[in-house]
Amino acid sequence: MKKAEKKASVTGDVIIVGVDIAKKKHWARIYNP
Repeated sequence: MKKAEKKASVTGDVIIVGVDIAKKKHWARIYNP
């Protein structure tokens, strides 16, 4: 699945969060089409 297809599959009031707990720094990204 391509990146654009993944973004298009998230609709409605869905929030997806990914966390890499092995990192020393953490970043968050909010995508709002």
